[in-house]
Amino acid sequence: MENNLFRGELSDGILNSSHLELLFLSNNLISGNIPEWMGNFSSLGYLRLADNSLEGSIPLSFSRLQQLKLLYLSGNNLRQIPPGVYLPSLTYLHLADNELDGPLPSFISRLSSLVSLDVRHNKLSGRIPSWISSVTDLRTLLLKGNSLESPIPAELCQLKNITILDLSFNNLSEKIPLCLCSMPFGKKRPLPIDGAFSSYVFRWSMPSIVAYEYVGLFGLFEFATAPIVRSSYSETVPFLTKTRSNSFRNWLPW
Repeated sequence: MENNLFRGELSDGILNSSHLELLFLSNNLISGNIPEWMGNFSSLGYLRLADNSLEGSIPLSFSRLQQLKLLYLSGNNLRQIPPGVYLPSLTYLHLADNELDGPLPSFISRLSSLVSLDVRHNKLSGRIPSWISSVTDLRTLLLKGNSLESPIPAELCQLKNITILDLSFNNLSEKIPLCLCSMPFGKKRPLPIDGAFSSYVFRWSMPSIVAYEYVGLFGLFEFATAPIVRSSYSETVPFLTKTRSNSFRNWLPW
């Protein structure tokens, strides 16, 4: 139901969909708070509510979404994330273009499965926390366009799986940690089957923009009324390098 003109607050009319696995409502005119009842979808794996006018915070009831892998809430007016939210399966978290302020939300430190974190263009302040090294599977970290301050922590160097790191348009100064020079950024280790660049696609336009396209495995699902089908979902991560805007596309299995 993305890219429509749905307006008003989210309706609880879908509460009876107890086996809902994907809910895509991005790019509509939905307003108000994210309702607590959304935590009742215990099978929900992918949730996209980006580019609406949602306010307030992520509800604590989201901690019941134990299967949630992708949470895409960019382009809203969200202001805070309760520290008690815990999403053990979360792999992709997009919170760009909101009104989040204060330090980087500490609940991220408990997301052991997190691969992609996008909090660009918020009002985050303070230092990049040392606990960032605990998110060991992180591959894309996008902190562009906040008010983060120096110094850049050496703990970033412990993110050995990182491929894209965007710290542009903040208030960083002082010395850049020398250990960043020895980080592989995806180039000096064998490529796993699912989770690194398996193909590069370069698209040139004016101005010169390069898109790095990553293709993972396709998921196989068997439905009660249909044969086995192949399905995937494309996740695009924008980032800045040398003042050029680029994108990185991830094909995720459903």
